[in-house]
Amino acid sequence: MSFLDRYRAGERTEVWRDLMALGAQIREPSLFPDAYAVAMETMTVARQNVEVLVEQLAKVGYRFAYPEAVHVPPTKDTPREIEEVETRIGPLPLSLRAFYEVVGSVDFVQSWKQLIHFNKKERETAT
Repeated sequence: MSFLDRYRAGERTEVWRDLMALGAQIREPSLFPDAYAVAMETMTVARQNVEVLVEQLAKVGYRFAYPEAVHVPPTKDTPREIEEVETRIGPLPLSLRAFYEVVGSVDFVQSWKQLIHFNKKERETAT
């Protein structure tokens, strides 16, 4: 049974443990496609979760510091940009590469105006 089949069958933790145990062998041609498919599948779920979180946080009044950067999906240039990075620094971990290819970038930093500032004078008398 492939890593992807096992992952889809619910052996998520076990599959990732097994993939991690392979270390650099994960890049071997006989293993890479299956391992990368697991990473892509994992990040597909991560992207769905990010999209739900963005929506739900907005519904409860959470204000993002950088609304335009909350979730920036990958672009058509993302694979080329990843290749450039890997050329300069070496291969990225499969999960990170898949994150950039499927999810993109995420920034959930809260708006400074919405945060409670404990150092403000008006808080000295607050209980």
